Amino acid sequence: VAEDNRSWRWADLQTLSKPDPYHLLVFGYRDTYAFDLKETVSQFLLNWLTDEVASHNESESRLLP
Repeated sequence: VAEDNRSWRWADLQTLSKPDPYHLLVFGYRDTYAFDLKETVSQFLLNWLTDEVASHNESESRLLP
């Protein structure tokens, strides 16, 4: 459903967490979102997403004085 879509800028994400196979938590600097998944997220995809968030956070922190 279109109104259920979410998107974030990389800079708005802080961390991701998958406490169990059917739940995903997205931690932003302002909000936290909890998702109940119909299918599991592969460990490869979760690792890639986590690495991307960390990479963008690291590059942002280098820009700060």
